[in-house]
Amino acid sequence: MAKKIMIGDQEIKIPELKIGKITLILILIVVWVALTSFYTIGPDEEGVVRRFGEWVRTEESGLHFKFPYPIEKVDKPKVTEVKEISVGTIAAEAKMLTGDENIILVEVRIQYKIKDAGAYLFNVQDVQEVIKDATESALRQVVGSHPIDDPLTEK
Repeated sequence: MAKKIMIGDQEIKIPELKIGKITLILILIVVWVALTSFYTIGPDEEGVVRRFGEWVRTEESGLHFKFPYPIEKVDKPKVTEVKEISVGTIAAEAKMLTGDENIILVEVRIQYKIKDAGAYLFNVQDVQEVIKDATESALRQVVGSHPIDDPLTEK
């Protein structure tokens, strides 16, 4: 049976479509798969594809296909962006003991880029904290093995 709509003084008949429930469900599944399977990776990103949470591959920029959500998910860290971390901005971490047992304050800025997006996301839980701790440890070792005059003067 057709629907009737009145526009002004004219009657317009709109035919009803007979779509079965199974056909409707199949159409919705196809649309869902299409919407969740194609993805783009920007020129400044790398796509890290996870299947059921496990890292399976890394993709370069462009249009790609994956299994639909929730089977595969994509993380897109920016690999060309220069990230920065400061060490020594808090007084406790800035105080360092020199080789001749003097205390100096050291502040350093570290800049880095992501080289391997998969390793960045999955090999370390808190990347910035690891970089900060490693830098602070290396600074303490270098400063602690030299007298106070060395870090304060150019050589």
